[in-house]
Amino acid sequence: MITTIQLVTMFAVSVDEYIFPDKEVKKSSVRRRLNAELDKLNDKELSVIEATVIGLCKAKEPED
Repeated sequence: MITTIQLVTMFAVSVDEYIFPDKEVKKSSVRRRLNAELDKLNDKELSVIEATVIGLCKAKEPED
């Protein structure tokens, strides 16, 4: 059990989705880790990320 707690803490993994599989998870582990990394960036760096996300979303849109 201690090893599990250490791994969860080390990798910032959300175990809610495994402990409560029937409950809707609001934010996945990946989204939580990404948010933690985004908190380390300044506004200029965040603007690059924002432009990248906008580009990815546009690329997913069906072409006319």
